Amino acid sequence: MQVKELKNSGFTLIELLVVIFIMVTLTSVFLVNFGSQSGPRSLTVAKNNLVSNLRRMQSHAISSKDSTATAPSKYYSLTLSSVVGSYNNYGLKTYDSSNVVTNLSTEQLIAPVIVKQILVTKSDSTTLNPTSIEIFYSVPFARMLLSTAGGGPSNDKIRDAVVTITLGRTDSTLTTTLVVNGVSGTITP
Repeated sequence: MQVKELKNSGFTLIELLVVIFIMVTLTSVFLVNFGSQSGPRSLTVAKNNLVSNLRRMQSHAISSKDSTATAPSKYYSLTLSSVVGSYNNYGLKTYDSSNVVTNLSTEQLIAPVIVKQILVTKSDSTTLNPTSIEIFYSVPFARMLLSTAGGGPSNDKIRDAVVTITLGRTDSTLTTTLVVNGVSGTITP
């Protein structure tokens, strides 16, 4: 009678090392690609948050939402600055009929995203390049007004302007642009 030898089933050390090497290689390729996408992703998120807050101010103005108990709101506004060192904050405010300011919130762009440039094209085709702007939406029709002086609603306001806001990263040359049209009221990301 012939005795058959049983083979031990399993993996050899070489086979295990090859599989581990392949897994490490695929993981490192994935991590390199994942890290390279963080720049465009943070710009997109910051732009979408800014667009969302602009639309929120527009919506509050159209609905004539009162944010204070003392007097109805007259304007809703968003203040934005491209001044270096402004910590990438922008403020959401409302003004009542007596021009009393109520701060609704202070938002912050995702680091390292900053406002690179603000360009205002007026209805007569002249352009301004201010370092800060305040975009107003008047109640009840959400007509967009603009102040480049930052002095609130008592200053002269620019009507029917198109505002182009360029966001960028401090650590690269990546930029993205959004346009706020004061004539049609559209916000184009």
